[in-house]
Amino acid sequence: MTITIKYLDGRKGAILASSGRLSAAEFAAANEELFTRDFTAEPLLYVLVERGDDLEAVDLTAEDVREIAQRDIEVSPKAPNVSVAVLAYNTLSYALARMWQAHVDASGWKTAIFQDRAAAVEWLRTEVAESTGFTIELE
Repeated sequence: MTITIKYLDGRKGAILASSGRLSAAEFAAANEELFTRDFTAEPLLYVLVERGDDLEAVDLTAEDVREIAQRDIEVSPKAPNVSVAVLAYNTLSYALARMWQAHVDASGWKTAIFQDRAAAVEWLRTEVAESTGFTIELE
């Protein structure tokens, strides 16, 4: 799989890092892993989506992005306080992230796209603290 998930803060947060060739199926599988939980007992508060240094290509279509966002919207009532920061370092990744953001707006999740990791981490810390009162330890 070209997406690894690193859980943080007692699984209240996650970092999704991609490498190699990222496919829609792999992204959907990572999403499903994130969402396979009892959100009442184990809430998900934040996600940081970033690319690994060895990401070669992103093989996602507009329809793939829409389907991924639709699944996020379906899960959002169970996980209403999720904040998602996406790191987009080039034009293609920004366009895909922006497309996802536009679709997932109906979820009520707080989302933002960044080119700088430190800014993304600071935004997540602020958003999670403001919406839940929880202080995250994201590095």
